[in-house]
Amino acid sequence: MKKIFLLLLVGMGFIVTTPFAAQALDSEKIAQNKPEARQREQKPLVNTKIAQYERDQNSDDQYRRDRNREVRRREFSGFSRNSIGPSIGFGAGQTVLGVDSKFGLSDNLSLRPFVYFPNGGTNFGTALTYDLNLNSNPDSLQLTPFVGASVDFNTTNGDSITSFGLVGGVDLDLTDSIRLKGAIIIPIDNDRGQSNTVTVGAGFRF
Repeated sequence: MKKIFLLLLVGMGFIVTTPFAAQALDSEKIAQNKPEARQREQKPLVNTKIAQYERDQNSDDQYRRDRNREVRRREFSGFSRNSIGPSIGFGAGQTVLGVDSKFGLSDNLSLRPFVYFPNGGTNFGTALTYDLNLNSNPDSLQLTPFVGASVDFNTTNGDSITSFGLVGGVDLDLTDSIRLKGAIIIPIDNDRGQSNTVTVGAGFRF
């Protein structure tokens, strides 16, 4: 009987302690798995931050591109239409040096003062032109033909001659700072020996 009683006590002790041991093992496994679970939770968070960073970078790049494009568009539409620079004139059997300029009055109207220095005198005047903005793409070269009328004052050899003419030409904006220009002036009357004049030059935009 004593042996049976001892066996019953041992068996009951085993039954009572088994759930606690199992619970301890489960707790240990959960503790071991927590870092892995935490890593799995952190991975989506890291991926989300990377995706947000890339979106922010793309947004900044697009903003800079749009801003540069807007700056160039504003420049080509007239905010930087003014220019001045050296020029060479060919006419009346002479090659003369001078200065040409352009001052934008509006998107399509420009005043173009000029001065040249022929032998024995000075030739100065201005032209009012209508500018044709053909290219609306600010990322490419800007070609601007123009037509208009000019008035010219010539003081060569002590004589003062005032003449009127028709003018046509083209501006080529190479960069935000450099402009090339070519033009021809055709006098309306040439009773005093006026002749057609061709001019080419470069200007600094401002």
